[in-house]
Amino acid sequence: MASNDKTADSKPPSPIRSAGPLEQYYNVASRIGIIQWVIVSARYEHPSLNIVSKPVLFTALGEVVRSLAALHARLPPPSEPPIWQRLPSVNLIRLVTWLDKDSNDMKAVFEDICVTPTDVPEDMPWWKLYVLRDGTVIFTYDHTIGDGQSGLAFHHALFHALNSLKDEDIPSEHSGLVTDLPQYLPLTPSLEEAAPRQLAIPFFMFIRVVLETYLPFLFSWDRKCVWSGNPIPTVITPEVNVRILRYSAEDATTLLKLSRERQATLTATLHTLALVALSRLISALPNGEGEKYQKIVTGCPISMRRYTGAPETAMCVHISHSEGPHDLLPASAGTDAKSFPWHVATRHTEFLREEVLRTGPTMGMLKFLPGRYEEYFRGRMGMKRASGLRSKGVEGAWTISDTLFLQGDAIVGAALKLNVTGSPEGGVGISITWRAGAVEQSFAEEFARGFKDGLQDLIRGQ
Repeated sequence: MASNDKTADSKPPSPIRSAGPLEQYYNVASRIGIIQWVIVSARYEHPSLNIVSKPVLFTALGEVVRSLAALHARLPPPSEPPIWQRLPSVNLIRLVTWLDKDSNDMKAVFEDICVTPTDVPEDMPWWKLYVLRDGTVIFTYDHTIGDGQSGLAFHHALFHALNSLKDEDIPSEHSGLVTDLPQYLPLTPSLEEAAPRQLAIPFFMFIRVVLETYLPFLFSWDRKCVWSGNPIPTVITPEVNVRILRYSAEDATTLLKLSRERQATLTATLHTLALVALSRLISALPNGEGEKYQKIVTGCPISMRRYTGAPETAMCVHISHSEGPHDLLPASAGTDAKSFPWHVATRHTEFLREEVLRTGPTMGMLKFLPGRYEEYFRGRMGMKRASGLRSKGVEGAWTISDTLFLQGDAIVGAALKLNVTGSPEGGVGISITWRAGAVEQSFAEEFARGFKDGLQDLIRGQ
């Protein structure tokens, strides 16, 4: 165990490796406020220790920082060469905040975090931690250092470090300074380096993207009938609305059983339920506005780790993205087990399985944007959104429960986001998020309410 009373290393950051195009893309997006924090929370419990105790948390967290290079590295501003730099030390005092709140206050806590600027001083890493009085730990991080799976990787590492602690390892006081960082610990290779063949771009895809970029009017005719919420705002505002749903292991088992009996995944079932709720709201829009819409485009992040070989415990940005149009569902589509459109859920399950094999080129296109990322983002301001909806243990004395996940692409991303994560004890946490102005507030509230009520119908078999 490293000493806690050393002074900060005065050495400048040391280079690690060049950043890949996807990492550079997120670096620019974060710097200009297009993408906010990614948030993954979990509640930690122990029969005798308390994670709210600074010596306990800092001792375990110091080991996590030393074990994951992404937690002590960052990229310089886009004006400088895109080389990952390893920080000489990490001061946990500047990164960890204790809040006199508990899991009942998560909605407000998440909304407050979302308005916190992602641009932090150059001598700090790209993450923060918020600790609630009931043992809930909220890990917030810049998308440049990790995808959604990376948040779970952090909690896995912290969980392991806590369960590895011995009484003699815990000091009475802790300065918060983490030194002796491993100078040869590598960052996980970039997506482009780890899976170059999967990112190869088919010729006709390249031609279509070029035409959509420079001659967008050729494709505008098929977007008029697609609902995707309000246009992307021309002025960046950080406000995000959050709604949280929690379901027990018993409820999750019921949903899984229903889905598997219809050859569908839980992801596809929740996606279809969201389509049911959205279709009802769109069809009911005032002044006949809903009649012009025929489809909803939805997006889903796709993990590329099966191709890159990165384990679940790695922090990296190894993702791609899938988008597809879906017909508005008829009024007969219900939310009870019998009238629920299971055929849509089954079809979406097959769609996602096929998309896993062909989404790599979407990220491969980023290699044509070096030096133009900000121009690309600014060019999308005021434009129609691409999609309307986006849907995603170690034994020991410590246990983890009540996990939640929020995505951070609130400005140019989908108008509504549905984020799903499972807890080790078998429960499911769901967050529904939308940026102020992406849709009408009443519309979003009705969607969240309709989704919640529909999920209860499915669980109860009504």
